[in-house]
Amino acid sequence: MIVKNILISTCCVFLFFLEACDKGVEKNKTSYKGGPYYFKGFESKKHRPELPLHQISEADALTLKSKRTAYIIAFFRPDGQLLSIESRLGEDVQWRSEYQYKDDGKIVSGYLIHPDGRKKYEFDQSGKQIYEVWFDLNGKEVAHF
Repeated sequence: MIVKNILISTCCVFLFFLEACDKGVEKNKTSYKGGPYYFKGFESKKHRPELPLHQISEADALTLKSKRTAYIIAFFRPDGQLLSIESRLGEDVQWRSEYQYKDDGKIVSGYLIHPDGRKKYEFDQSGKQIYEVWFDLNGKEVAHF
């Protein structure tokens, strides 16, 4: 009886782990389609692509724009994955990220476009970021990680 309970417990933990792994594949998908969508902020700490947070209306975004307060504009693929995200302060674009995916939805690469240059990200088959490189305004590689 004890062995049977241990086996059942082990199977339950294993199934929970499989379910968590499966959800990890979907972690970059949202319910958003197309765009533009407007947000107050985003999460990017160890998170590529960025995750927009706190959706607001276009009218709210225009109010923030008129007050020269930062806001986010995002566009999504039909499957809910982020295509581009842009941080604006009033009329000015502070930075913009763009992402490319394979037909099966796996992320391949991304770019951060910044007034000081451009950063490229590359991802492995699991979607983990494996490489990044900075380019200056002239397109010259200045650093890679």
